[in-house]
Amino acid sequence: MTRPTTWLCATGLLAAVVVAAVSCVSAARAQDSEREQQASHLFDAARAAVARGDLEQACRKFDESERLDPQLGTKMHLADCYERQGKLASAWLHFRAAEMLAAERIAGGAVEPREKIARLRAARIQKRMPTLRLVIEAPPPELMVTLDGHTLPARTWGTATPIDPGEHVLRVSAPGRVVWRQKFAIAEQKHQQLQVPELEPEAPPPSAAVVPAATADVTSAPVVNSANSAATPGPDTLRIVAYALAGAGLIAGGTGVAFGIATNSTLSKRDALCPNDLCRDAEELAQVGKLTEDARDTYTPATVLIIGGSVALAAGLTWLVFGAQSSENQVSLSLNLSPHAAGLSLQGRGL
Repeated sequence: MTRPTTWLCATGLLAAVVVAAVSCVSAARAQDSEREQQASHLFDAARAAVARGDLEQACRKFDESERLDPQLGTKMHLADCYERQGKLASAWLHFRAAEMLAAERIAGGAVEPREKIARLRAARIQKRMPTLRLVIEAPPPELMVTLDGHTLPARTWGTATPIDPGEHVLRVSAPGRVVWRQKFAIAEQKHQQLQVPELEPEAPPPSAAVVPAATADVTSAPVVNSANSAATPGPDTLRIVAYALAGAGLIAGGTGVAFGIATNSTLSKRDALCPNDLCRDAEELAQVGKLTEDARDTYTPATVLIIGGSVALAAGLTWLVFGAQSSENQVSLSLNLSPHAAGLSLQGRGL
């Protein structure tokens, strides 16, 4: 009786696996079909936009269609759209990508006349396309260069990099250095070289200003005695303030840690997109630049909240330990603040 039962169980399990596999394949095919339909709709809308002269919308729709369903024809139309806009570097990049894709098809035995068309169009654009070469001597560690918000990998700094004609903004930054920006314009067939100066160190923070954390009633009050006990906050009041300060410090520090985790997650996505700063196309390069800016936006609040929360927590705990030990103590609590640092000092008699 055990063998038929075992065989039935195995058969049922195999059938369940087959059904699950078929369901997954069907779902994947349905998803691919939906993406292809969306890409086709966007492609038709882009061609209609070209016909009415709306190149901005046309290029955007061609780009989205190519992202959903990469096709040789879509790459060719997108490159042509960029050339009509005057974005020669972008057009050249996509014609070159179309040429390589067509060449792969020819190598596989297909007949693909668009390989020659893409090659000739790319060669024609290259004669008009301007380039930019950056000269950066002794770059500091972690130097970051962006052009119009898009990161330029270090391997491109000393070479002639294709660039679209028009106005651009170059931004160079490094930790502990003053940011350097340069606006410039470049015309067709121009090959421009920019000398990036050595970044100046950031100015040291100003001398720490002592800001009393308590009001004048606490810092200037005389020693507590039976005659003036009503003029000075008692231990219970100080304890409440200390608990509130410590709680606020915990909340701020926790929020800063959350921002820090978000920053690390964004940087991980950026590094995975273009390993070793090797991006496949302009779209990935643009995504890397956006992820870098997103990481920078979360890094600053993370740093501020963690430092501020730590100081507040330390102030509250210090006040709990020392501030209310005796009603005969005269306590003065001060926070030392500067743009990049914070500190705490506690003074008084009887401590």
